[in-house]
Amino acid sequence: MDRFYRKIVDYTLSYQIEIKYKFTNFLILSDKKLDKKKILREIKRIYKEIESYTLKKPLFVSSLKPLKEENPPLPLKELFKYSQKTGLGPLAGIAGFFSKRIAEFIKDRFNLENLIIENGGDIFLKRNRDSRILIYAGDSPFSMRMGFKLEKGEYGIATSSKSVGHSLSFGNTDVATVISENPVFSDFYATYFGNIIKNEKDIKEALKIARKTKEIKGLIVILKDKIGIYGVEIFKIDNKN
Repeated sequence: MDRFYRKIVDYTLSYQIEIKYKFTNFLILSDKKLDKKKILREIKRIYKEIESYTLKKPLFVSSLKPLKEENPPLPLKELFKYSQKTGLGPLAGIAGFFSKRIAEFIKDRFNLENLIIENGGDIFLKRNRDSRILIYAGDSPFSMRMGFKLEKGEYGIATSSKSVGHSLSFGNTDVATVISENPVFSDFYATYFGNIIKNEKDIKEALKIARKTKEIKGLIVILKDKIGIYGVEIFKIDNKN
């Protein structure tokens, strides 16, 4: 997938690196210079954890449903936890899992006030100022014409889409974006909402679920010319200017 959005976004941070390894493709931005080799080494280490477990449990990487595992390895516990909660396979949150692990690695080693990790369009965000995030929704009339605001803080932002990108989705959304404090949670629930929303009625049901789920700070759903919003302030772009 062409990551065109990396060329048009103003991240306003001084240091930027890109790291590609196997299925991961990171853009990492910060207010301090980072060591790319050390971060790549950590990514490889995480891959080894996953690959080692997969040798014992091959279904871990292919199952679309939760797997029974009484004592999963500690580093992988969140994948099993949210897999069970959403009814999805354990790898439904793998992008968020990598983002969270790498964010923790970087924060442990650098005294950062600002850190952004983008991995496949999903975002880990730690900012000491408010942020404005533009929404790309394919051919929807809302695409690149609106976005949402977040107060300063730390967030995991994940998006599932039937029409954009290569992710598997059984629904019809152009965008199902979940904002929480945990990138793993957001990744799973973005896929969950993306799967269950097939029509306008489903958007209303998704918003009801979001209101009852305390971890969800925000939900944005776009299905062609229909939109549902919970928990975030929206801004609009005037394309005439």
